[in-house]
Amino acid sequence: MINKTILTAFFDANVTSVYDEKNVKEIVGLLNKHSCNVVQTIMATDWGYSVTKSKKAAENIYTQKIKDIKESDIFVCDMSNPSPTLAFEVFEALNIRKPSLLLFNKNVQSPDIAFSGNPSRYLTIEVFDNNLEEIISKYLKKAQAKKPISRFSVRLTKEMGDYLNYLKAKMKLSSKNDVITNILEEMINEDYDFIKSYQ
Repeated sequence: MINKTILTAFFDANVTSVYDEKNVKEIVGLLNKHSCNVVQTIMATDWGYSVTKSKKAAENIYTQKIKDIKESDIFVCDMSNPSPTLAFEVFEALNIRKPSLLLFNKNVQSPDIAFSGNPSRYLTIEVFDNNLEEIISKYLKKAQAKKPISRFSVRLTKEMGDYLNYLKAKMKLSSKNDVITNILEEMINEDYDFIKSYQ
């Protein structure tokens, strides 16, 4: 039996037509087919006519979307119909270094300039036509490499431990592990030979 790693994928799209809905169903189906558990935050579950209730509903949706993005392994978004909400989600995912796939339907929308100029190694932009399965399959293989799979321990001197605590506070991170991860990610981003050989 082959042991496949299952990724949790946060997915969102701005659905404005039956055509969009068809694309969304196909994308979610392909993510499931390629061993992803798909998380979607449903909008408008608590909207009402009361200003207070509507404001609270918006806060709940915002909080839930942020939580779902953080807890997912990858972020996938159909950007064929961009919206402020989708743009916010993309930038949130990139801010927390979440591997992100933005899909643009060739017949509807070209990649947004705000995203196509983004140098993040966590961002993949693809224009699709009849090749969604190929794009998603290739992307998921790449995303697997970014999922944490191993732990290691290291013995530190007191000075090293103090320095990691200093960096943790300076970088406003929650753990020394996050400090080391950030340092390694920065080093990877700057090592073009490694990036080239790894792809």
